[in-house]
Amino acid sequence: MSSTRCSLGIVVAASWLAMGCATVTRGSIEEVVIESDPPGAQAIVYPVGVEVETPGTALLDRGQDYTVSITLDGYQPESAKLHRQTTGSELGNILLGGLPGMLADSSSGANLQFVPNPMRFALKPLVPPERDPDAPPLHSLHFYNTGNYSTDGSGGISIAIDGKYVGRIDLKQSLHVEVEPGPHTLKLEHTDVLHFVDEYEIEVAEPRTLFEVWIRITSTAYQPLDAPPEWAKPLGPVSPSAAGSEAGAEDEPDDQEPGEGQR
Repeated sequence: MSSTRCSLGIVVAASWLAMGCATVTRGSIEEVVIESDPPGAQAIVYPVGVEVETPGTALLDRGQDYTVSITLDGYQPESAKLHRQTTGSELGNILLGGLPGMLADSSSGANLQFVPNPMRFALKPLVPPERDPDAPPLHSLHFYNTGNYSTDGSGGISIAIDGKYVGRIDLKQSLHVEVEPGPHTLKLEHTDVLHFVDEYEIEVAEPRTLFEVWIRITSTAYQPLDAPPEWAKPLGPVSPSAAGSEAGAEDEPDDQEPGEGQR
C-alpha cells in the first residue's frame, strides 16, 4: 500500500514539474509599476487601454509588448516601449521539467518579464523654469549606450543623477542632461536575469562631458569619451553665451523613438 502511494506521489510530482516551473510559480500576469517625476500624471497602456495615475500599477499579460503614453498638464507628453525578456527559468525547466516545461512556460509567457519595471518617466515642463541670472552656467552631460551582455539584446540602462531619475537608453541610444558644475552621484541600473545597481562619484568640471555606459555580466559600467561614437550624431560647439545650452546638431540617433531618453 505504501509503495503504491509513493509511486503515485512521484507521478504527480513529475506532472507538476512538466507544467513548467515559471508557469506554476509566476503565472502569465505581471504587475508593472509606472512612475513619473512629478507624480500625478495620466498613463495609458496600449493596445489594451489600461489607465494608471502615477505612481500606480498595471496588471499586464506577458503575451505581448506594450507602449505606455503619459501626459500631465504643463509638461511635454512622453511615450516608451515596455519590452519582454527572458527570466532565466529555462535552466530550471531543463533540469526539472524538460521540454514540456519549456513549452508550457513559453506558451503562457511565464518565462518572460517586463523591462523596464518599474517604468519611470522624467517629464519635461513645456516652459523651462527661469534660472537665477547670477547662477553658474549649467554643464552638459551626454551618455551613450555602447554595448551590452544582456539576454534580450536591448541592453537598456536607467540613469539617475544625485538620486533623481533622468532617463533610460537602450543599445546605441544617447541621453543629454544638464547639471550644475561640481561633484555628483551617478547611478546606473539594468535588469537582465537579475537586477543590478551601481553608483559612481563623478566630477563635472567642463562645459560638456561625454560618457559611454554599457552592461557587464554582473554590473553596469561607465567611462569618459573624447568624442561621440560613430553611430551617434556629431555635437555642435558649446554656446559660450547661453547658460547650459548647446548649438548645432542634436545628439540623439536617427532611429530613436519619442520618449526613449525618458524611460
